[in-house]
Amino acid sequence: MSEIDPETQFYRSLTVLLPPHGTLLDLACGDGLFLREALAHGAKVAEGVEISPSGVLACVQTGLTVHHGDITEGLTTYPDRSFDCVSLLRTLELFEKPEPVLDEMLRVGHSALVSFTNFGHWSQSVQRWTTGILPGSAPDRLGGPAARLTLPHLRRYCAGHGIQIDRVFPVPHTFLSSTWPRRFAVEIAVVLSRKELPARPIDPEPIQLPLGVKKTV
Repeated sequence: MSEIDPETQFYRSLTVLLPPHGTLLDLACGDGLFLREALAHGAKVAEGVEISPSGVLACVQTGLTVHHGDITEGLTTYPDRSFDCVSLLRTLELFEKPEPVLDEMLRVGHSALVSFTNFGHWSQSVQRWTTGILPGSAPDRLGGPAARLTLPHLRRYCAGHGIQIDRVFPVPHTFLSSTWPRRFAVEIAVVLSRKELPARPIDPEPIQLPLGVKKTV
């Protein structure tokens, strides 16, 4: 039996967080790997939004439904609660202002599935104390690095903005990471929900990010 590559294994493991036989909108879907895994594991409908022409082409060639555009274009056309779940994987921390993204995801979807690199992992502290360099800093430039998200950081933000964390899924999914995800999960996926829909701005600010590139660990 052929070995599953790490990227496929990552997206496959997250299918357990999707509503059974539900509908999915995957933002920054790339070549559609998560969409294919979702459909293979029982999703009734799975659509994507992708800005990269090569990603859109890869999706279309495998028969997937994908919309070419950025997140602003991809979400404003959808009515409230039009999907069971809206996902954004390995990308949230790349936004300069991720808050509007979460608000739109929780408007369009009954739930939101988000994953991010866990900067609370024990190895991040070791690197900081042994090298004096903050983990995640770009070695070849001085510009701003991606946001250094941790599970306590996310919990505090959600608690103050009416967002509920329904489930926390550590990656890799081991005994240690399940017991103490904030220290032993390399990546963390969360399922979010919100009872009250956020108010839609009359003139929403554009969300800037080249969504053709997903963050990798």
